Amino acid sequence: MKEFFNEIRFFLTKMANSFIDKSNSAVKIGEFLGHEDEIRVIIFSQDCSFVYSGGWDNKILRWKLPKSDHIKEDTNRHIHTAESFIGHNGSITNLYLTNDGQFLFSSSKDGTIKVWNTINKKCIRSFNQNGKIYALCLDKSEKNLIAAGENCLIKFYRIERNMHKNREKRDIEIIEAHHTSMKTSSSIHVLKINEEGDLLASSGDENLIYLWSFPEGKFKNCLTGHNKFVYSIDFHPTLPILASGGKEKSLYLWNLKKNSILKRIKVPASISHLRFSQDGNLLLTSDFKNNVRILDWKNGGSLQKIHFDKGKKLTIGLSDDWELFGMVPFATRPMKIYLWSFDY
Repeated sequence: MKEFFNEIRFFLTKMANSFIDKSNSAVKIGEFLGHEDEIRVIIFSQDCSFVYSGGWDNKILRWKLPKSDHIKEDTNRHIHTAESFIGHNGSITNLYLTNDGQFLFSSSKDGTIKVWNTINKKCIRSFNQNGKIYALCLDKSEKNLIAAGENCLIKFYRIERNMHKNREKRDIEIIEAHHTSMKTSSSIHVLKINEEGDLLASSGDENLIYLWSFPEGKFKNCLTGHNKFVYSIDFHPTLPILASGGKEKSLYLWNLKKNSILKRIKVPASISHLRFSQDGNLLLTSDFKNNVRILDWKNGGSLQKIHFDKGKKLTIGLSDDWELFGMVPFATRPMKIYLWSFDY
């Protein structure tokens, strides 16, 4: 374990140098162009062969990434060609991709959830949520989809696949499961399911974090402590711990056994995004001053700080293994996804 942690620390050191010192320790894949307005979300396919993005221009774009053994050949390449998924009439708020890369789920402020066959880029399902959708979540089994937004109601959808031999004819059936008790008094902006798949967390304009049993949809508890909006939450992969951050300039760690604050860590700026590493040892945060920090959350120390000197805040995307890292600064033109590969 010590050897593994040292390798991670070494990787993070090189990661920081690539952004601050422009050293050769990281390989720049390119600056992806195609969006005409702010980019809201970035995700990677599980095999890191594609990157998807969605933005305020109502577009979903996809780029093919070079294979890992050819990445260095694409150093400093500007990739202009993107495939488009057209159909939403409002800003894209969330994207989720199935592990096999076959289906893409998208939500939008146009009030719809769409399901796309990624082989032919066709929308195969579209249904209305009755109001702007701010949050979307797919559980680990990929059998349940959860959505919420301005109507203050969390809705569950059951997913049934039709795995036709012809991949272009494969389909998904979406069946709505009503949970009328899953309603809050304000718009919901964040949803997250724990690794075990039995607990759902939600947050919105109330500065509160609601906990619900999953998939039953019964209210369990409410975590109180934030004084301002919560923008991001994540469950620890193995421990009963929830991390949360937002406008308040504090990182909260919650003990879910006691439903109480385990630790509160002061940070210099509002947190826009946070995420635990796969082993749970590290926590990544991004803030409104364009800093990305890698934290040793147990000790509260910052292992690395990465600063990006463009725009006002960052939209970030991470591959599951943290090998690929996408960043988009707000309020810059032209809109670009800065994408890097880290060789560690």
